[in-house]
Amino acid sequence: MLKSNKESGDYLKQIRNNVSEKIGVVDKALTNQSLPKAKDGKVRIIELGTGGGESLKELKSHTADLGDIELIAVDIIPRLVASLKKETGIEGVSADAGVLPFSSESISAINASAIFHEISSYGTNGHTEEGKEVDTLYGRKAIVKAFEEFNRVLLPGGTLAYRDVLAPSENLIKPKTVKYSHQSWRLFANWFIKDFSDSNTHFYEGIDATIDDTEGGFTLTSSVGFQREFQRHYLMLRDYLRNLKQSEFGLTMVRSGWLNEKEGLKSITFSLDDRLASVVDLSRFEVHESAGEKIYRGNSDQFDKICDDVVECYFTQLNSGSIEGNVFGEIIQRWKEREGLEHYVYGNITDMLKFSCEATKNSGSSSVLFPESASDITTPSRFYYNRYLKQVVDDPEKDGKQIIAFKKLNREQALKSLKELQVSSLGKEILTSEAITQLRKNLE
Repeated sequence: MLKSNKESGDYLKQIRNNVSEKIGVVDKALTNQSLPKAKDGKVRIIELGTGGGESLKELKSHTADLGDIELIAVDIIPRLVASLKKETGIEGVSADAGVLPFSSESISAINASAIFHEISSYGTNGHTEEGKEVDTLYGRKAIVKAFEEFNRVLLPGGTLAYRDVLAPSENLIKPKTVKYSHQSWRLFANWFIKDFSDSNTHFYEGIDATIDDTEGGFTLTSSVGFQREFQRHYLMLRDYLRNLKQSEFGLTMVRSGWLNEKEGLKSITFSLDDRLASVVDLSRFEVHESAGEKIYRGNSDQFDKICDDVVECYFTQLNSGSIEGNVFGEIIQRWKEREGLEHYVYGNITDMLKFSCEATKNSGSSSVLFPESASDITTPSRFYYNRYLKQVVDDPEKDGKQIIAFKKLNREQALKSLKELQVSSLGKEILTSEAITQLRKNLE
């Protein structure tokens, strides 16, 4: 069931970033004039999962002088679509990604950022077979169904621009033991793991998560995919808390800037309530006065340590049953209900290509959504998060994004493209030989 508090203003604030990256694939296709036109001469682009509409607004500004472009907002939440139409004049429709209200081969491009984990977690609704309603689909089946719809509505040569959290490149269910070294992570694990494990087993069914305390930390034994989920959700919660109002969390990041981007080191300015200042070490930070309030500035390594200490303090108060702890419990429970139980890592690049091939097989289509070359697959790193993870986790999963430009190709074109996907332009392996063999069988 869709979480209604996805409509809340604080959530929409969280996802209004990296807009240029979110529209990069479609923007490039517009520049190259490579998107196919519908029968009426229009290039129709769907922004699927609009959120607050930042990507849609940016696309509108980029296409304002192009008369043959039509943008369409699609989101499962009606209020968001209505709000965007009022604000931007862009027409839209409230719809499920697995049942799109568009004619076959009528859409030039679909732009989608961070939606597949929601399709997996919340399912596709209204699915019918031969006019008969069937159960809502979840997990892998839901994603495959969405791919079927994308393939159906896209014009030949059309593009699905897909962007989401980077998944581990290896087998997601491979067992792995990882050591974590900060008490805030241990307290988070106690509060988070059981509910997360029980909430959605579609990808990690039958995989247990075992915690063992060690000197200076604890170990978590589970699958590679589960480790990635655990690490990602801690980062999400930490960022959520840091963006709350000062009165709610007591620590607010005022601004940040790179000291060394490639090394992931930032300069960060923040404010901190006096009640928290007494439980953390602020001796290495510059201190300034602003409007009667102390403002602190230091590097991100120092700031990350402060954040973890504050989180540890609040979790300790929560476990003690204090009034302040109970307020913190209500805040993080809202986060858990809204996004904390979503299984964000649903598949690596190989998995996504398999989903697309399976969708083609299920629908009996002669076309498949597939990248044309290695340049259609990029994995931008998140240097800051990776630097932080290395300081608290002995063998962290790489944090970043995976972006794939799927083109609607016939099977012969896809088979030709498959040969180019074994190595990237940098000489790094994208698909293993085993994956290449499996995908070739699916396409032949």
